[in-house]
Amino acid sequence: MNPNFKTNYSFYLVSIQNAQETFIKVGYTSNLERRLTSLEEIGKVSILFITSKYMTRAEAEWYEKEVIRSNLSKKYYPSTRFVGHTECFRKECAKTLELSYKRILDTNFSKKPHRQLGKLFATL
Repeated sequence: MNPNFKTNYSFYLVSIQNAQETFIKVGYTSNLERRLTSLEEIGKVSILFITSKYMTRAEAEWYEKEVIRSNLSKKYYPSTRFVGHTECFRKECAKTLELSYKRILDTNFSKKPHRQLGKLFATL
């Protein structure tokens, strides 16, 4: 089955704290337990928000890009590099990011311009 049409992806918003820093990580995954375990190698992980809406990989990637794009001024670059280190934000932005997620998830994906979907599928 094409992973772009698999419908068990979900968003997450977590706080990661280690000896050097605390920051917020946003992302999507098809296996939340495995992803949280991998993030625990960086520091203590606290779940702030997980969507209950499952979606395709293409939808999840589009939503994640929208959250990041709409919060660029709040980005944070952790001292430790890891898979997903470019999807991090300052710790004080947690509520703003959660509201961004909810606003974007409340939109109807099927009404998004087809060119956005085309861009997504071209990059996958």
